Amino acid sequence: MNLETRKKNRVPPVRDHQLLEELSRSITTALFCELPVEVTIFGPYQNERLMGKIERLDKQQRLLRILISQDEYELVPLDDIIKIEFQNQSEME
Repeated sequence: MNLETRKKNRVPPVRDHQLLEELSRSITTALFCELPVEVTIFGPYQNERLMGKIERLDKQQRLLRILISQDEYELVPLDDIIKIEFQNQSEME
């Protein structure tokens, strides 16, 4: 199987109940305590990492708004999030 075929066939990892609970707790903690995070996101070709602060959770559209810099943000689908790690404030600056 060549590289192009593998990229097209890449599927997101299975997220079990325990992982979903962990992600939910991390989102809630980061949001309410305004903690910086590194979010790992499943991508069609490779996983991506975003560092910033979770600014808003839209439960209806299932999106996280992550503030990357003072005037830049990313909207991330909840279903694409693989991992959330808390970062030191100094790593964000």
